[in-house]
Amino acid sequence: MRASAVPDRARLVANTAMQINIRATGHGWCIAQDSGCGGAGLYESTRCVDCKNSVIDEEHIAMWQGIHEQHREMLELDDLGPVANARIRRDLALSAKVIADFGITVNGVNAEIQSIESNRI
Repeated sequence: MRASAVPDRARLVANTAMQINIRATGHGWCIAQDSGCGGAGLYESTRCVDCKNSVIDEEHIAMWQGIHEQHREMLELDDLGPVANARIRRDLALSAKVIADFGITVNGVNAEIQSIESNRI
């Protein structure tokens, strides 16, 4: 596909609709064609954070804040075990990254991400 200038979002969609699939996931947009996660990001939102086929825009900030809050709540559960807690901490850091990328402060996001990363070592 060749790059071309378009005057607005509606024209962009019209120009690319026949060449690119754009799927709404609720937490972003997926433009994967024949490679990538195969759509698993639809069910596992944090797979989309660093995916080259994912587009997360300001429309999705509230969703990511909700994802982040749900992971905070799960950390308070005391019967999940170390593996589940490690996964929750990873996903908490990823959701914080998305929110921070929009310039929104998450309670101690920088310290939180650093402490989670250091726990992986």
